[in-house]
Amino acid sequence: MSRKTRLANEAKRERAMSENETKIEPCGNMVLLRIVPKDKTAGGLHVPHSAQDRSRAIVLAVGPGRVTDHGERIPVGVQPGDRVLFGNAQGLIVERHSNGLEDVLVNEADILARDKRGEDLQ
Repeated sequence: MSRKTRLANEAKRERAMSENETKIEPCGNMVLLRIVPKDKTAGGLHVPHSAQDRSRAIVLAVGPGRVTDHGERIPVGVQPGDRVLFGNAQGLIVERHSNGLEDVLVNEADILARDKRGEDLQ
């Protein structure tokens, strides 16, 4: 990875962290996600907290990536601002917000897919 690309990635990561008011900086191939539960059905019915789909999130921050046995760093495959799908039971809750959102620290391998649909998660 070139120095210019690395500096751009670091700046993007710092910007996303400051915009989202988080003081957590992931290490290695860890990713900080903000879970965005779906609290209403398509018909407008309210879904109780215990039944909400909690597999959608926004990437807040990413670690620098994992290091191979040969000393090469492999960067994380998602970037701050990406919308992702991940396993419901995965991650460590690091912060709960008063508006019901949670920040979770997960391993990059626990992220199942990028969500490129146009739905607004925030």
